[in-house]
Amino acid sequence: MAIVQLKEVTVTRLNNTGNGVKVTESNESGGKTYTKQFTCWFDEPSGLIEGDIVSLSGFLGAKVGDPWTGDDGQERRSVELSINKPRIDTGASSNATSNATNEEPWTKTAPVQTDVETNGFSFEGAAPF
Repeated sequence: MAIVQLKEVTVTRLNNTGNGVKVTESNESGGKTYTKQFTCWFDEPSGLIEGDIVSLSGFLGAKVGDPWTGDDGQERRSVELSINKPRIDTGASSNATSNATNEEPWTKTAPVQTDVETNGFSFEGAAPF
């Protein structure tokens, strides 16, 4: 499964439990603005609110959506993108970090395990995760 990282996306929708959050990524090219929407599925309520700008990463999921009719009358399908088990980047410049209530365990540093054979390499300090 691929890991995707989204930078400075806008929270545009929440489900009623707070576990599902829709974010929108906007890019400009050739004078046009293009958007992509992702549905993020948290294990616990995220604490995010509509309008928050966040950076996050997680496992990418995709599925073909239901058919719809375009402005030209042609039947089309879209790909629905989702981010599973997302991690909020607390270093982002947003008010989302003050609203987030769940402190993720992977944001803490862990001590280096010293009983592992290191083949002559020296490790000091904490693990990078």
